Amino acid sequence: MADGMSGKYLLSKAKNLSRVVTEEDSSAQVQGTYFIEGVGKVVAVEIDDSGKIISAIDEKGAKHSLSKLNQLSRVVTESDNNTEIQQSYFVETIGSVVAVEKDADSKIIAATGLDGGKYQLSKNNKLSRVITEDDLTAAFDVVIYGSGMPLITAAKTAKENGLSVCLICPDKRVGGMMTAGVSVFDGAASTPSASYGGSVGFLGGNTRKVLNEINTYYGAGSALPAPFTFEPRIAQQVFNRWCSEYADITILDCKLHDAYTSVLKSSNKLSGIWTPKGLIKGKQFIDASYTGDLLRCAGVSWTANVESQSSAEPDGGSRVSMAYAATNVDLESVGLTGADAEDAVKRSQFTIVSGPSDPLIPADGSAIPNTTIGYGTRSIVTKAADRIAFTAYKLASYDRKNHLVFLARIKNTNFDAMTNDQIVRDVIGDQGTIRTVSGEVAFNSNNAKIPQTTRLALDYPSANWQRRLEIEKDAIEHYINHCYFLATDSAVPAKVRAAMAEWGHSGKEWLDSPYGVGIQFKVYDRQTIRMINDNIVTAYDLRQTENSGHITDKIGIFSYFFDGKKRLAFAYRTDATDQKWTLIEESKVTDANTPMYAMSMRMLLPRATECTNLTVAWCCAMTELAFHSCRMEATGGILGEAAATIATLAIKQNLNVQAVSYADVKQKLVSQGVNLGAL
Repeated sequence: MADGMSGKYLLSKAKNLSRVVTEEDSSAQVQGTYFIEGVGKVVAVEIDDSGKIISAIDEKGAKHSLSKLNQLSRVVTESDNNTEIQQSYFVETIGSVVAVEKDADSKIIAATGLDGGKYQLSKNNKLSRVITEDDLTAAFDVVIYGSGMPLITAAKTAKENGLSVCLICPDKRVGGMMTAGVSVFDGAASTPSASYGGSVGFLGGNTRKVLNEINTYYGAGSALPAPFTFEPRIAQQVFNRWCSEYADITILDCKLHDAYTSVLKSSNKLSGIWTPKGLIKGKQFIDASYTGDLLRCAGVSWTANVESQSSAEPDGGSRVSMAYAATNVDLESVGLTGADAEDAVKRSQFTIVSGPSDPLIPADGSAIPNTTIGYGTRSIVTKAADRIAFTAYKLASYDRKNHLVFLARIKNTNFDAMTNDQIVRDVIGDQGTIRTVSGEVAFNSNNAKIPQTTRLALDYPSANWQRRLEIEKDAIEHYINHCYFLATDSAVPAKVRAAMAEWGHSGKEWLDSPYGVGIQFKVYDRQTIRMINDNIVTAYDLRQTENSGHITDKIGIFSYFFDGKKRLAFAYRTDATDQKWTLIEESKVTDANTPMYAMSMRMLLPRATECTNLTVAWCCAMTELAFHSCRMEATGGILGEAAATIATLAIKQNLNVQAVSYADVKQKLVSQGVNLGAL
């Protein structure tokens, strides 16, 4: 042992006196020194804000991170052999490994930690802790997984009924799309009955209270305007306050993966959810997420299929030939021919086919397996003085070739007949204008009238979270790059560039976004999967008026048109010269005559054979077409309150959720101020 300038040195396996690196050493001190026990030279370190080393990479490329024992420890992977794994640590979970089990190929498939914990190879090919009943961190009456409106209305409902509540959110903040870009609270957009007070006047219960509190910020007291509009940062304040008041604990950034690693379940009953804070146990669970991960982990049946056209779904199935009018584009006009044109078409996420009758294009009304709507972004753009210019963000992923098909599509547009505001709306968004706040006028941008900013991601529903984050990154970066292209590229019409110069990203929203101030952090993922039970609600059900008696287990009333988005896009050469292409994109379904309809309690309940203590407050049991109308934040608020009401009664009456009486649910909902219309 010897003293150095200000550190301790020990004899390493290489027989050299080597600096003992501690977590307190700075990056400058650690470079060029050694980790003892044969680690070798450190080639890179990561330090936190306090200067503490939290990870390092040795000269062999192995990573070392801070373990639960507060030591920099080797990150062990399944490819490490037995010699390397002994005396090492599993970062943040295991501690020292005292035994391993390998298969015939010498791959480690199980391990025992110093703390006695058992680890096995999970479905995602990682050594993961085997959760047992002894892993208890905390127990609650109701555990709610999600992020948007159903999360907080469920939390408030359960708490006000005297229950303890834990919220588990897959995102890094609560609020879902209401805090990630959606700034219009849609509902009854077609022909609502005047007796319900217009666009959102029919809302009651805790859903109404959320909106009233947001509205109070704008000086309107409890008088709810129609249509109701707001800014995401204001919704964030309300969500944060509600979570702090109506949840005993809120756990953020907990993304559920699969049943093996995410939940504890015995037979047909959930016991707990494994989180970064340990196992959270509950008596009742609510899946209030957009992605339905809890119901999947619980073994509940689900689908991402589009049902075929039928009497119950007259607008169901594939709608490619019922599409937006086919668009003919001359790619040579933007410098693209031959292979370059084909590459640009693929970059714009069109599937290249031989022609309009290509077998890859599904027949009208046919079922489509494992698909979902495209993923757009819902940003806020503004003309306010503190706006961030669209030219401010040029990403490493920027490539103008990704935007040339769009440029060809707008070549023949008469922008001179449009105002600058109309131009910006049409090239990056189509959501109308929201209220003026402190002189700022902003609107959502998502799926442009000239479609471009929506990205297709048909694998999103069944993808793991790593893939979903890749999809999210692609969609958000594409939006940022699309704005930059329109604002800067000399080939873009001068009128468009001039209009873009008047606008910019909001300087008030998303100050902590990883993509930059004013850039949304989440994709529009409100339609992913739907639960399957024995009583699936169809579009036919929703087309019956709420007082028709068709739905006998009414838990709320709603109305919104059947607002589908594109899922499929195809392109084929219009002629043999490769200069002109025809683009076809699946149509949206709109139904301007959707009545005020009743939502059914059966939508929320899994089969008793699959799970008896789970209710579903977003990815409910309905067809894909019916979901087009129900996937609104207002609906989420109604469903969240109903789900928590069912859970409350199940706990207090010691029943499975399927055995809870609708009569009791109705009585409690009415007492909570929920509007059930004509009873």
